[in-house]
Amino acid sequence: MRTQPLVISVVLAALGAACVALPRPTCTAAPGAPAIAITLVYGMNAPTARIGRDLQVAAWPDGRLVWAIDPDHPDAGWLESRVEPEHVAALLDDLCARGVFEDEDFWRPHYGPDGDYVVIQLVSGTDCIRLRSWHELFGMSGFDLMDGREASRRFLAAWSDIRMTVAGWIPATGVPCAEPMDLKGMW
Repeated sequence: MRTQPLVISVVLAALGAACVALPRPTCTAAPGAPAIAITLVYGMNAPTARIGRDLQVAAWPDGRLVWAIDPDHPDAGWLESRVEPEHVAALLDDLCARGVFEDEDFWRPHYGPDGDYVVIQLVSGTDCIRLRSWHELFGMSGFDLMDGREASRRFLAAWSDIRMTVAGWIPATGVPCAEPMDLKGMW
């Protein structure tokens, strides 16, 4: 019975170590990178392995807007149009005011090992963050996947606001676009 306290101590120590705050991942964007980019990452592939072909939608600070013709198959090609630059700035300002660029609950991953997931990368001035989750890919509302904490509700609310706002910018038609600008600097 002497091993039981030892086992409990080891388990509690491991759980305590798992709760330690993680350092914020480095996120740098090259000059000319979009202010908002939504991409799909496939399993264990490095994000740069299929960069560009995974792009679902991107908006630049100057109002350039590029989106996949078929969001389920982003390598099928893209269309391009414009959005008012003020709309892009307003969304980023709102997200900044909500703490999206600073709060750990926004930049920690919300997906499991080896799974596909969606990335929403946001760039505002020198701030850069990647929101990452797989809840959309599995038909989950997000609450099915998250733990119900207030931080999770804030993450899902911001995610939903970004998706709905950016989707509202996409017009019914656009001009064909070759590969979007070099997005390698996003990663």
